[in-house]
Amino acid sequence: MATGLASPWWLAFFLAQAGDQAVSPEAFIGQELVKVRAAPETPARLGAESRLLFFAAEVAVDGQRKAALHQEGLTLADLALQLDPGEPSAMLWWAAHRGSQATPLDPFAAIRIAREVEQKLLGLKATHPDYDHSAADRALGRLYQVAPRGISVGSLQKAGEHLRAAVGRDPGFPGNALFYAQYLAAAKDCAGARDWALRVLQSPALAAHPLERTGWIAEARKLLAGLPGRCPREESWP
Repeated sequence: MATGLASPWWLAFFLAQAGDQAVSPEAFIGQELVKVRAAPETPARLGAESRLLFFAAEVAVDGQRKAALHQEGLTLADLALQLDPGEPSAMLWWAAHRGSQATPLDPFAAIRIAREVEQKLLGLKATHPDYDHSAADRALGRLYQVAPRGISVGSLQKAGEHLRAAVGRDPGFPGNALFYAQYLAAAKDCAGARDWALRVLQSPALAAHPLERTGWIAEARKLLAGLPGRCPREESWP
């Protein structure tokens, strides 16, 4: 698991595991990196490589290795943005890697990083609102939900606005459904949270996202398991 801004609240934003491949997650990601690196160097290719390095960092066991992979991914995203400041993949994965560099041991840095990530994602929303199934609104919604309020960028109201926008554009995308379910649970709409979590588990789109699906499924099941405690008056829960 990642540390700092990626844990506990930033990892929830980009939670992903490669768990059910025929090969190990590390080997699967390594194979994908070889494929991506064989293409000519373009901003989009650098963004794709940065994405894979994020997942490689998340499955890394050694803390130093994890940090090095996040730094490499951030450097690649930076390079892509130097070549094309509007490259959406670079903007998105810059935010992911940068977020991973915060630590609870330095809360002032974590607050600064949260604002940097917020600004990058707002830029992505302004220029590419539909990119990756409404990734900007999805990510902003989760960021605002789980970030500390008052001392940081956290706002449940803003979370709802962005997550409603994400599911409005693409309600069938499991990542949108999951983050919306988590928001609804936080807002004490447990019936709505249950409905959207079940949509995640029943989604035919899960198979198309091998790096993300294990994390999505685990988080949806965790949410459902916690609903009886959050909403004890409900008569029945899965």
